[in-house]
Amino acid sequence: MSARGLAAAASAASASTSFAPSSSLIQRAPAAPHAPRFASARRSTTTLTNARSNTIVAAAVVAKATQNKQSFTTTEGPFAGVTNGEAFAAVLKAGAAAGKIPPQLVDGFLDFYQNYRTAVVNSGVEGADEAEVARVMTAIADRVLDQFSNPYTFPSAHARILEPYDYYAFGQNYVRNLVDFDKSAIGNLDRFERVEAQLAAGDNVVLLANHQTEADPAVWALLLEGAGLDRLASDVAYVAGDRVVTDPLCKPFSMGRNLFCVHSKKHMDDDPSLKEEKQRTNRRTLGALGKALAKGGQLLWTRPPVDETGPTNRLANGRPPRLTPPPSS
Repeated sequence: MSARGLAAAASAASASTSFAPSSSLIQRAPAAPHAPRFASARRSTTTLTNARSNTIVAAAVVAKATQNKQSFTTTEGPFAGVTNGEAFAAVLKAGAAAGKIPPQLVDGFLDFYQNYRTAVVNSGVEGADEAEVARVMTAIADRVLDQFSNPYTFPSAHARILEPYDYYAFGQNYVRNLVDFDKSAIGNLDRFERVEAQLAAGDNVVLLANHQTEADPAVWALLLEGAGLDRLASDVAYVAGDRVVTDPLCKPFSMGRNLFCVHSKKHMDDDPSLKEEKQRTNRRTLGALGKALAKGGQLLWTRPPVDETGPTNRLANGRPPRLTPPPSS
């Protein structure tokens, strides 16, 4: 099994610029070069802002998020009681030797642990110690390995899972340790408040992102929770592609988010035997999305299908690219 999904989460969380997407309301800072697999993580400064205004909410407003660390379900099984890297490695190696853990995951997890530890322990934040690193990393390993024995199948419309295991808090806790709240800020808070009011009135709001990674939902929620915009933080639904709902290394993070699951045209023919089922899934997803929008009050985050290599992917003056609808059949 490839470590692609786990690496994607690690490299996304370690980017030195904003995790937030661009839309008519929000603009992302210039992206850093894509990090290598299991790139060295480092604490990051996150900004939710818009190019047309310099209004910034003081970092103290979002620092509230650091005071409300959520606790996820206590890790049980072989990882119970692990409090440092040596014990974590011992459990992984013993599991691989017993045939219970895919051997190819061991080195990836150990590298991941060390990079995460470097970022967290060197942050200077109170409580950011080896025990905290072990708590988060054992939870990730436990949930990922659970997908090999008890794989979860995402429905077309997936509601975040909060019990018996709180996958939302699981994802929040991982990314929280990688955000520098002292230097993070929200711009144009009035626009976020307007979105919240529109949702309360039954309107639908769509955020058009020019980028989407596993880290984006957690950063979005962490900063907005700190600003008191809890509904925007937790109720947003994401349009999710194949990998984040099929890769066992990504699935635990996706299980804590509201999703509308689709199969892209790009990957429709990867396995011809699955094409018909993928098309049925897409039809079910369109039906579920249509019902949600008809009901109203839906906050939807999606990345439009634009050419990543061409100029149409760039935002001009904070506006999303103009999309051309397909010809009618």
